[in-house]
Amino acid sequence: MAEGLAALQKALDQNRVVEFLYTTLKQESGMRQVEPHQLVLKENQWYLRGYCLERKDFRVFKLRRIKNMKILEKQFTPRDFSQKMNDFKEWTNERIIEIELLADPAIKDYLLDKCPEENMTLRDDGQLFVRMNFVESDLGYQYLMQYGDKCECIAPPHVRAELARRIDAARAVYWERSI
Repeated sequence: MAEGLAALQKALDQNRVVEFLYTTLKQESGMRQVEPHQLVLKENQWYLRGYCLERKDFRVFKLRRIKNMKILEKQFTPRDFSQKMNDFKEWTNERIIEIELLADPAIKDYLLDKCPEENMTLRDDGQLFVRMNFVESDLGYQYLMQYGDKCECIAPPHVRAELARRIDAARAVYWERSI
């Protein structure tokens, strides 16, 4: 998944067409050539919003249904599109960044939903060192915070600081307010 995100981000940055095998909900598969316009994280699932050259319209593709993706040499001029299409309320224009985590091996299976195992290394102290893609949004921070003391962001510093601020705000709800 992380490799696919990085490749799509590269294609987005370079305005290059991507080609992939896509499987629909009805289990119908076909090759698609798409002008990628946006990556979307919604409800812990990644989506590609792009202009499908076959359908001649904007479509949304769930990343886990994309296989054999290639970035083509063919470049395109970005098209205008409506961000409200398909009723997504949380389209994001945020850039994907890489973060580094120290995690309890007990949450490894959950982390595998977001990054490949090759991005995880078991350290001598028993913790997992993890490199993963991250979008700086409420959903992104909520995703990390759900692991409580089983996961610590160690880099980059601004993500670590924002997590600490959010944790302090949550702590204040319980320590500073009386019911």
